[in-house]
Amino acid sequence: LLSPCLSHSAERKMRFSLVAVTSVLVLLYCTGETCGQTFSTIIFPEGIDGANPIISAVENTENVTFFCEVFRDGELRQTQWTLIKDDAETPVLFTSEGLGQAGFENYEASPEAVRTNITILVFDETFDNNQIGCGSGGEIVSIFDLRIIKPPVLLQNSTPIAIIEGDPFSFYIEQTEGFPIVPDDYEWSFDGTPISEGGSNPNISIYPVIIFTNVNRTDSGNYSITVSNEGGTSTGFFILNVLYAPEGVPQTGPFYVVTGDDITITAYTNIDGNPNPTSIWTKDNSPVTDGGRFNTSVPGQLTITTVISSDTGNYTNTLTNEVLSIEITILICVIVPPSMPRSVTVVGDPEAESVVLSWLNPINLGSPVFTLFNVFIYTTTEGISNITRQVTPNNTIDTDYNNTVTINGLKPNIQYTVTITTISYVEQIVFNTSSGAPDFLSTVLTNVNGNLSVIWYFRHTGGVGLETVTVDCERENSSGDNSLSIIINCVSMSN
Repeated sequence: LLSPCLSHSAERKMRFSLVAVTSVLVLLYCTGETCGQTFSTIIFPEGIDGANPIISAVENTENVTFFCEVFRDGELRQTQWTLIKDDAETPVLFTSEGLGQAGFENYEASPEAVRTNITILVFDETFDNNQIGCGSGGEIVSIFDLRIIKPPVLLQNSTPIAIIEGDPFSFYIEQTEGFPIVPDDYEWSFDGTPISEGGSNPNISIYPVIIFTNVNRTDSGNYSITVSNEGGTSTGFFILNVLYAPEGVPQTGPFYVVTGDDITITAYTNIDGNPNPTSIWTKDNSPVTDGGRFNTSVPGQLTITTVISSDTGNYTNTLTNEVLSIEITILICVIVPPSMPRSVTVVGDPEAESVVLSWLNPINLGSPVFTLFNVFIYTTTEGISNITRQVTPNNTIDTDYNNTVTINGLKPNIQYTVTITTISYVEQIVFNTSSGAPDFLSTVLTNVNGNLSVIWYFRHTGGVGLETVTVDCERENSSGDNSLSIIINCVSMSN
């Protein structure tokens, strides 16, 4: 088939490119007279069984020549050509004798009387996605699928795709136009940096799919693929948004505040999450509304102004997003100062060197209940020492209980001033736990006969076989002040 078309003459310069595509042989060539001009594409059917269409990819506006020889009963027959458009066959359009006549000006045929080729002089959009069939006697024996080489066109996915961290994910960018469909070359990029081939997370070995075994928050960003074929280059992209649960460093309590003061407590620091977590506060399971004395505008933080006694309670901060929620409960103890002692009197001779002072308990015992009276006797006379006594009350329940203290060493003819102060005292206790279970949850402080009873609550996350929680207790006193006597009893318990 080649010898009538191509000469081996020394005067003719030739350039060949042979490409095998299923059952098609494509030959691109130019002669000495046309080299550097538009090439022709010559297409031969390898078989005449009509089993598979022969894909014919041609540059727009090029001319293309089809060869088809039909043998019947051992003889070469005159070939008939049929243009098939829109999946419907038209009548036989022409034979080689009819070319060049009205309506067929865009076709040429070889001059041989029997051997048939047909040339489309200008292969344009009117032929794209259609077919040409060749045969004899009204029967089509081979079909050519006609395609114009076009650059790829990829979809642009501007809406972010949300995936939860740790989940598998795969995505492909659809190619809506272009031929050939399978590109000569493609490259994936993440935020402008090429993704290396051969990786497993993501895997980009299958065009045009990108596969993640499990996504990480650092995988959020812009992904693009650049595709090239004979017709040109195109880029498509998508945006991956990896969601993950709220995170934060929990802060422990309890927090103490005196009535009338302001307090700001922080439940979590270094808050993170995608989407950004919503911070919700409740007090003893009732919602805390932002506004008035309560400010919850800073995530993980609560401010209460002009604290009142009823503000005492367990405050829970919940950080939540569409992935998960975390929470911590913190106790706020509002300290109500006790009122002044009442009915301070001097028992006996007020001018003696030794006197007995007497007074009643305060009407308001305080919260926590007062634990001490401080008696201060002072004078402005130079050379005379002041006297201080601390009195532990025997009764902190009865407001009418009478307290007494004996004061010795008074100087005659000296005027003294007596001040008795009621003291309610709470030491701030800070709890620290190492990483892992058990997880500190909250504390409850109560006054038992003047002693401070502390109960720690832990959220157990150990699992089966690890139900027992052991607590090692010690007092942390960075100031070195050991004047306060603290007895700590450690108790381990299940559940």
